[in-house]
Amino acid sequence: MPRIDQDTQTVSFKVIFCSPRAALLVANFKKVAAEQGFAEFPAGLPHQDLTFSLGEVRGMKTDFILHPAPEDPAARAALLSGVDVVVLIADKTPSEIAGCLAYAKDLCEALRAQRIEVPVVVQMHGNPELPDRPILEHLNFERITTVAADAKTGDGIMETVKAAAKAGLLAAKG
Repeated sequence: MPRIDQDTQTVSFKVIFCSPRAALLVANFKKVAAEQGFAEFPAGLPHQDLTFSLGEVRGMKTDFILHPAPEDPAARAALLSGVDVVVLIADKTPSEIAGCLAYAKDLCEALRAQRIEVPVVVQMHGNPELPDRPILEHLNFERITTVAADAKTGDGIMETVKAAAKAGLLAAKG
């Protein structure tokens, strides 16, 4: 459930970015930091939160607090508490698919164990001709959005953030 601060007229959404590949997580946070006007990549990222503001909705400022998921499964499960949207950054190249499948399974189990039902956005990297289905089959959720992305060019990264924001707003609306 988003947090509402009446004093500042701000609605904040917690968005967790998860990936078995640290390089993909870093690429996402670098692109978002650049879009937010940082001249250089802030020290500590992707190990610190990053706020992405989308303007106002119904007179309230909307902030999406992007949290990088830690590598440790227990720490990642703890971070999921209070999450509004989960972004899974997946790589479907043949050499990476097994790790992504295991990670997706672990993520789903952590969400189910805490009875968390939130929108999931899957950012797909790798050859666009390879099927998304093996990864998506492990994410047995009702609300899944997929976005094709390329970490080298940054294509699809901001589209992923916008898809996560839209999913969060729609879920909050009910």
